Amino acid sequence: SNITITQLRLDYNDLTAVSSSAIIDLTINHRVKTLNIGGNRIVGEDDRLYFMLRDPSSMLEELYMFSTKLSSSGAIKLFSAINEGNKLRILSIDNNNITDEACDAITMVMKKNTSLVSLSMYRNPISGGCAQLIIQCLHHNNTLQDLHLNDDYPRDVKEKIRSLEKEVNDKRKGHGCQVKLTVKFSWY
Repeated sequence: SNITITQLRLDYNDLTAVSSSAIIDLTINHRVKTLNIGGNRIVGEDDRLYFMLRDPSSMLEELYMFSTKLSSSGAIKLFSAINEGNKLRILSIDNNNITDEACDAITMVMKKNTSLVSLSMYRNPISGGCAQLIIQCLHHNNTLQDLHLNDDYPRDVKEKIRSLEKEVNDKRKGHGCQVKLTVKFSWY
């Protein structure tokens, strides 16, 4: 029979890296648009996820990888795959181990990516300086609408982030762009 799976929601199922090959095969073979692997430990060192994101035939539009213990090196691979162009619109990498080490990869993608509309990365040990760099690079991006960051930045850093958010929106508006950037600070 011809079965089409458009959403694969496997969050919090105690899946491990051993499961990742089958999940990626399902995602590719059934043209999955939404993949939620949050709360599982399946990211590991399996590069097939990143190869799948590079595949121009991938239909993946939403990827939820919250609480997967994604490290900075994994985030660098992830953003490098996204940078090569795909249909990904929503990326949730909250509550992981992503540090400033991944800042260059994130900013490079955010400058060029034309599909991502939402990036949620709260509860990662990313400094306020890196968060500011990410927003500064959005002067070159007219598609990102929602950016979720940590709530624990000092007040002056949050004020600088808000100022940068306003600059991005003013520039977008000045160029006739109707897409507004909203930065949200979250702790949960």
